[in-house]
Amino acid sequence: MKEFDVTITETLEKTVSVTATSKEEAEEKVRQGYFDSEYVLDADNFTQVDFQTSEGREPARKGNMIGVLLVKPGEFPQPFLDSTEREA
Repeated sequence: MKEFDVTITETLEKTVSVTATSKEEAEEKVRQGYFDSEYVLDADNFTQVDFQTSEGREPARKGNMIGVLLVKPGEFPQPFLDSTEREA
């Protein structure tokens, strides 16, 4: 048996109409409104789902292994197995 990581990506989409003097200004107005929670996307805005599966690997050993997500700025979280010795 192998172990696989399957990433599920859902896409939500909403079109907002605004008045502005330029494309950049329009986008900035909507961006600001989004971060101010004026536009909240939910299940009604669902448009698609995608599944991506990693190459198979041998399952991690049980015991002193701990599975965590490694999060680097500007990147997607990545699974990380840490076998560092820990005190009980």
